[in-house]
Amino acid sequence: MKKSKKTDRIWSFLSLAIFIAIWEIFCALNSISDTPIINTAFFPSPHKLVTAIVNQIKNGQFQKDLFISMGRVIKGFLIAAVLGVGSGVLCGFFKPLSRLFNPIIELFRPIPAMAFLPIFLLWFGIGESSKVAFIAFGAFFTIYVNTYRSIIYTSPLLIRAAQCLGANKIQVLMKVGIPNSLPGILTGLRLGLGTSLFVLVAAELIAASAGLGFRIMECRNNIAIAIMLAYAFIIGIIGLFFNFIFGLLEKRLLRWSDRVEA
Repeated sequence: MKKSKKTDRIWSFLSLAIFIAIWEIFCALNSISDTPIINTAFFPSPHKLVTAIVNQIKNGQFQKDLFISMGRVIKGFLIAAVLGVGSGVLCGFFKPLSRLFNPIIELFRPIPAMAFLPIFLLWFGIGESSKVAFIAFGAFFTIYVNTYRSIIYTSPLLIRAAQCLGANKIQVLMKVGIPNSLPGILTGLRLGLGTSLFVLVAAELIAASAGLGFRIMECRNNIAIAIMLAYAFIIGIIGLFFNFIFGLLEKRLLRWSDRVEA
């Protein structure tokens, strides 16, 4: 198993290296061609993206944007995590709550979060509150659904076994329901964090004066393609980092499962 995971990591790094190498070679050939396939001004090479982000780091702009955006993501995600996991557990284990709240949640869940952005701006203004609330709203449904579905599919045999041993309903929830549902809950949190990044950029593209999404829009307006793409890839790298952290968390919390991937 360990050898297989090590091989997977090697292939992951190798695939990224091959992708970057092909990109760099294509840009080099495209720039020297008499009839370039893509306008070189609009398709910078990887080393130009690195140069652009290094310059942003030197002048302190990147650190400022990163700090502001990550603050918004973490705040919004934590709110969504608490509300999504809490309500998912309660609705999954107590049927009256499920009957009461599930129809409302299912009404709002299919609606794209972007449709509510103007409303959040009207309710909370263009400050930090609207962005944090919007991120929490966007991430909530993914976390809730994964938690709720994990709880309701808890093995009836495990529940009956706990009840036969004298466990009451709360004890069954704490000792059987939540531990058994932990893989699904962590999956929902992992997906919810990815949604938080997506929603963050959407919010900052429209109503912000700083942040990664705002900088992407500003660079687009100024046709600073290298910086724009560099910031976009930074968001992807942040997503990979958080995904890795969740992998480590799952490995630690789900040591009893042989299906955990770090």
